[in-house]
Amino acid sequence: MEKLKIVGCNSLVALEGAQSLGSLRVMSRVLDWKRFGSTDYYFLTVSFCKHLTSLQRLVLDRSWYFDEDINVSGGLTWEQALQLLTSLQELFGYCRGLSDLPVGLHSLPLLKRLEIIDCPSISSLPESGLPPSLEDLEVRDCSEELTEQCRMLATSKLTAIIDGRYVY
Repeated sequence: MEKLKIVGCNSLVALEGAQSLGSLRVMSRVLDWKRFGSTDYYFLTVSFCKHLTSLQRLVLDRSWYFDEDINVSGGLTWEQALQLLTSLQELFGYCRGLSDLPVGLHSLPLLKRLEIIDCPSISSLPESGLPPSLEDLEVRDCSEELTEQCRMLATSKLTAIIDGRYVY
């Protein structure tokens, strides 16, 4: 299996058979906006993430109807998950309730694309910065502070798309 998309599952606690996910390259979790209640990322456990050795693209999608932060307290912290997901090349966060980007974001050695969409509570990039491998950064519908900080990062090596416009 190369792609896994989890749709409308509000109480996913674990994914069984994680050992068979070694070839998984794309994983996304899209929550059904019609379902309300507790939504979490408890499945991001050490045993699960250790099997995602080929994961290149991770999409974390939260309906804008939810305001709470992504909760990984039952599993791993963002930093712990990122330490295990070192094959990531693309990370997409559509998370209205997310208040901070993971501190360990800079430690993803292969990350080439980062999208931060509809995250108005995030006011800045992590102090440790972004990975040197990053080539594409897209920021849309975020705070003015984050938007301006990302606008300043545009270089010949890093393409920045801010609110739908290329920044050079």
